Amino acid sequence: MIPREPIVLLEHKKKQDTKIKQDELNEIDFSILKKLDDENKISISWSRQPESHLEITTTSHIGSINLEGPDVRINILPKMFENGIDWENTNVFLDYASGNKLDYFDNAKNYYLGSHNSTLLNRLHVDLISKCEELMKQGLLKSYVIHAENSSSMRGKLLMQHQMLNDAMLRPKFFCEFDELEYDSIENRVILQSLTIVERTSDNADVRMKAMDLAQKLSGVVQKTTIPLPMRQRMMQSYSRQNLRYKNIHSTCEQVIQESGIDDIYKGNDSYIVPVFYDMNELFETFIQKIFLNCLKGVKTQHSKKAWEGKGELGPRRMKPDITIWESKICKQIIDVKYKTKNISSGDLYQLGFYMHEFGKNNPNEESIPHAFALTPEFENAGSGSYTSSTGKKVFVKRINVQACLELIKSKNFEELKKQVHEWIEPMTEKF
Repeated sequence: MIPREPIVLLEHKKKQDTKIKQDELNEIDFSILKKLDDENKISISWSRQPESHLEITTTSHIGSINLEGPDVRINILPKMFENGIDWENTNVFLDYASGNKLDYFDNAKNYYLGSHNSTLLNRLHVDLISKCEELMKQGLLKSYVIHAENSSSMRGKLLMQHQMLNDAMLRPKFFCEFDELEYDSIENRVILQSLTIVERTSDNADVRMKAMDLAQKLSGVVQKTTIPLPMRQRMMQSYSRQNLRYKNIHSTCEQVIQESGIDDIYKGNDSYIVPVFYDMNELFETFIQKIFLNCLKGVKTQHSKKAWEGKGELGPRRMKPDITIWESKICKQIIDVKYKTKNISSGDLYQLGFYMHEFGKNNPNEESIPHAFALTPEFENAGSGSYTSSTGKKVFVKRINVQACLELIKSKNFEELKKQVHEWIEPMTEKF
């Protein structure tokens, strides 16, 4: 049976017909779709005419769903690009927001083979491969591994209880416990575990071959074993100066492991591919924060100062601006990043006006009250300009052409990107 061409949908769209018949889906397919519906990542319904087809209403999430019964993958992409379906810019957007180096896409794009093989799961696998290659160029980390064994010579400390229990034939030997500097550490075992998952689950032949090659190199010095979740969590909460460079790749490893649906890759147990999904609200916020941090001085993201803190029905609530820009300990600009497909709400304007008031309290005079900006992607029927909030403060709404930003990032034209950022935080005179 020839696999169907992948179905491509856009986020924030109502009832998109997939042409998938209800009786084509198996039990696992239904459970996956129901879980995504329950998590509000998509909303599913069924058309009535002429046949019962699966309809998907998308939210602010993008992702990939693999349906086993009809043998098809559904890809949901951002709608903020001019051409709608734009795999390359989607990948660059995700890579930049993930904090990958600016030359990452140049290395990774060789694995993006067009729309048929371009899935967000594939991107995640490529991300792991690229980070692993970079890590191995730098050199793997060696850690002290504890050994306990009989030895002809004394090493480390003598384990007296075990020594007393030694067989008479072994009495001349010493039962010792000692540390040895090796590559076979938990940090490297997690990477090997993740590469093995990619090798067995990727639907891209080039990606599978590269993962297999890297896994073979690692397996020569690293033991093949499944690291359970509690151990991985402890490892990721206790980085030191020695292993801090592993933090980024371990984050990708964890996502690969979690989204594989595999309990133990080395036991060969059956699995299904868990859908890969990202929230565009979080991604867009992180993307803009990265641009500011890379282009301007005095930038703070999610500033430690709380503009407001209180208790609600769901527990403590805090309000912090996404980005603040400072000069000589004075807050000059306040930026909130909003992934809005429509006009900004009065509540958003009030929030920014409130930030201006709170962050301007310690400024020396009225003229030095910080300017406030709401940055949102450029969408049809969504305006920009200056507004007066209910607090009486003027707030500026700027629309960001994300596609233009990505073209500057890909071409490494960072001077022009800096100019763009300065324009975003330049107050406007017109009033809407």
